[in-house]
Amino acid sequence: MGLYYYDTRHLSALQMCLNGQPLELLSWNDEHVYHAVCLLTNGASGGPEGSIDRQTIAVRRERVVREAVFERLTLTNYNRTPVACDLTIEMAVDFADMFPVRGFATGPRGTIEPVDYQGDRLRFVYRGADDVVRVTDIDLSVIPDMVDILGAEAPPPSRGPQGEGSRRLRQLPVPARAQVHWRVELAPHATWGVTLTMTPSIHATEHPGSGRDLTFEQALDEVCASYQAWDDATAMVTTDHPTLNRLLRRSSYDLRALTARFGDVFLPVAGIPWFAVPFGRDSLITSF
Repeated sequence: MGLYYYDTRHLSALQMCLNGQPLELLSWNDEHVYHAVCLLTNGASGGPEGSIDRQTIAVRRERVVREAVFERLTLTNYNRTPVACDLTIEMAVDFADMFPVRGFATGPRGTIEPVDYQGDRLRFVYRGADDVVRVTDIDLSVIPDMVDILGAEAPPPSRGPQGEGSRRLRQLPVPARAQVHWRVELAPHATWGVTLTMTPSIHATEHPGSGRDLTFEQALDEVCASYQAWDDATAMVTTDHPTLNRLLRRSSYDLRALTARFGDVFLPVAGIPWFAVPFGRDSLITSF
């Protein structure tokens, strides 16, 4: 899927490894709709200082969206001894139009510039055939020990995800790719964390820039407040059945998640990500 902004994919991959091995999923929770929490752990692997027992390093992955995508990672060592491990995050940005992602034809492509790395930020820039500059900034709260700018690698042909687009093979654009590495040393029961802030933007000038700076906590507080305001402004149905009450509350929050600002107006959209635009029928019926 990825991160979409104005019908363009601004992040096509975000993969994490510990000591070169993929993490194992323990649980996933999006009970609050706006705050996703994923619990993962390490597989059996060798570290810089030797092997680390399987499922002894916990990785808590949290995500919230507020003008940018905020991803917070927290590592905890549950061993009785200190450990050292290598955390690697690989990211790819292809700036693909939504139509070829779905398996439909598209127009001419622009060019993706080489990844620009400056201390705590990676910048991916695409200059489209329409002369519009599209940018993805990835800010890191902890400066990595090493950054690798990877070579271009074309994805294999694949089918679209649904509908008519799934009947034919699609060739997606070659993405810009980078890896960031941290060498993490953890005492017994100690924690270490890093936050990634992924900001998509569109610029018609030669000097793209990012929007206002928010911490993970500030973004979470603002989104939580917006859902509280939604609760205060909407009618709620309450029953004597707790499970039904949770279902009604979740349904209300799902509608809030499908609501987007268009100028000064908030409208429910038809779906995420393919139909995140106001559809007359869907928006009118849902609003009513």
